[in-house]
Amino acid sequence: MSSQEAIHDLIAQIGPILDLAQVTAFPEDSCWRAVFDAATWIDVEYEAAGDRLVLTGTVGPVEESARQRSYEALLRYTYIWTEHGGVRAALDGTPGNVVLMVELPAAGVDLPRLCQVLQNFRGVVEGWRELLVTIGSGSAPARFDALATTMLKV
Repeated sequence: MSSQEAIHDLIAQIGPILDLAQVTAFPEDSCWRAVFDAATWIDVEYEAAGDRLVLTGTVGPVEESARQRSYEALLRYTYIWTEHGGVRAALDGTPGNVVLMVELPAAGVDLPRLCQVLQNFRGVVEGWRELLVTIGSGSAPARFDALATTMLKV
């Protein structure tokens, strides 16, 4: 069985275990969407050349007035990748829309590990969503970057 087939079989099992609202497969693109609720979903893409999974979660838009502080916090978080499992922050095609991404080797991944990573990554995405709202409201502490380092490790 190829890695892609193995990943497909694993993802077919995660819905009931994680109590997902929906799991959608896009086999032509080697992608899946794991929907936790209306606000949070994780896209999982199998990248054959690197035999890895790339997980992407949408944090959401950042208010223009908060972009400098928000982006600084995200960049600081990305810099300490060894402390949180390699999560990276990026902007997608929508102005100011933040996404988080993390890679996971596909070789040897099993159902418990995949579920653990998805749950932890969900917590990181939701934590950043809350933190960016706090920064946008102006109520973030002066050392908000220290809060970001306490996010769950993927």
